[in-house]
Amino acid sequence: MLHSAEAGSEDFEHAKAELEHREGEQSEDDDIQPDIPWATKESIRKGIPLRCPFASVDLCPRYFLSTAMLGDSGVTTKIEETEDKRLQAKWNKHPCWPRTMEQEPGVLSRDGDPRSFHHFCPEVMYDTFGVFATSVSSYPDELDRDLAHESLGKRHVKGSDWRWRWSALTKMHYSECPLYAPLMHSPEQPDKAKARIIEVKPNFHGVSVDFNALWDWIRARFTSKK
Repeated sequence: MLHSAEAGSEDFEHAKAELEHREGEQSEDDDIQPDIPWATKESIRKGIPLRCPFASVDLCPRYFLSTAMLGDSGVTTKIEETEDKRLQAKWNKHPCWPRTMEQEPGVLSRDGDPRSFHHFCPEVMYDTFGVFATSVSSYPDELDRDLAHESLGKRHVKGSDWRWRWSALTKMHYSECPLYAPLMHSPEQPDKAKARIIEVKPNFHGVSVDFNALWDWIRARFTSKK
């Protein structure tokens, strides 16, 4: 049922025509569901862990900023003030700390209701919204949402499809994050080698352990005690 316009009205016909136009421009990516099965396939294909090894407020500035922004927006619980100040001090001089507003995670709200999330950590987005994405946007209004739902229903699209909730989504595997490569090669990650050891890598036979990382860590520990 449409709440914002009557069927046959000018507003209704305009919104319906625009929705049909957008559907005609949809790419194959629109049918991709950036969920755990998708992320698992991507990780197996690339030979890396399922989840990001830097998915922590203490290991990645983007993870911290994304978590803090969701808390400030009222979507999740806020980081405790003392902890927030500690993390701000830890990261604001790091080379990966954003230098412009365009690089920061951002939230667009309407009447105090967060509607769009941009430049977020995909790991934080999955834990919050169930999609590995860097940006998501709600439908502009009830009319757009209802027309989209009508179209999805006619095509028997599953209820788990992201398009039931979001009008637009930019999927992202953590390996595509612009901070991933710099953090992997950063000398300021003393626990990185240790983290690689305890992580398991999914493959077609189960899981595997990074024995090269294990040996590097043992050698480093032995050298430090000399």
